Amino acid sequence: MLDNVMASLLRFFPLVLRQQISRQSLPRTPEPDEVMTGEENVAQYDQMNQTHLALSYAAALRTVHRAAATRGREDRALDLGCGPGHFTLHLEACLKYGKTEGVDLSEPMIGAATENARRVKSAARFRVGDAADVNDAGSSHYSLVCFNQSAHHMPDLAFVERVLTEMERVAKPDGLIIVTDLVRLKTAPLTERYVYLIGEDYHDLGLPDFFEDFHNSMYAAWTPDELREAIPTTTKRYWRHLVPSGLPTIQILVGLPEGRSKLYLRSGVPWTAENSPVPRHLRLEWNLLQATLALGSKRAIPPGG
Repeated sequence: MLDNVMASLLRFFPLVLRQQISRQSLPRTPEPDEVMTGEENVAQYDQMNQTHLALSYAAALRTVHRAAATRGREDRALDLGCGPGHFTLHLEACLKYGKTEGVDLSEPMIGAATENARRVKSAARFRVGDAADVNDAGSSHYSLVCFNQSAHHMPDLAFVERVLTEMERVAKPDGLIIVTDLVRLKTAPLTERYVYLIGEDYHDLGLPDFFEDFHNSMYAAWTPDELREAIPTTTKRYWRHLVPSGLPTIQILVGLPEGRSKLYLRSGVPWTAENSPVPRHLRLEWNLLQATLALGSKRAIPPGG
């Protein structure tokens, strides 16, 4: 076990060092396609539970578990940009939200999500819709509103701000808002090396289209400073921005319930070894991600701040 830890650290240590000593010189390149509709792309994305993307979903689930005031059968959860619905289904299975809904612009993704829900006999509901305009959802309706691994798909920060503003509208005042996304690294060579190391996983699983999407996404991602700019100036909430130490390959924005500034209410994770969302072959990387999140930045942004 210790040998595996050392081998993983040695693989990524040069990248950590280069990220720390480099200036931010990599400009953002928007993705060529904002909405994923290709049949093969959707089919490959549907296998994300076995890839490193599962780690970001696990980090989001852990954050909700630790920060949510309530989460139970009477609580409603909304997952924006839900894709094939895996995170939405985890909200039900791991966190016990009784009424879960997923929204995505891609009709094929919603089709895959609906089939995944049917396969596991889930009560989750999925529909085609725009994350920036959830016009069929009432204000102050949800105990939890999520937007995972989708902000980099947006054309600009103004659009991301629109999504966050809509999330605030539909969340209850005592509800929780969670945004997770990739982090654009500082240089192109660093990004290419990182994509290559993580992409080994995708190639091994036979997911070349998913690998190409991941490559594009790393160039389209926002830096932490940029993503914080998207927090609405009209917000009534304290926000916390979590960025891992070392190599920040994920970032998490948490919109806390109105009137609350404390981030966490409890510890631990909301799953057992039997129903863990983390694939067994990624347990080591998951432990490292938890450690770097614990050591990383937890910047507080007050209302209007």
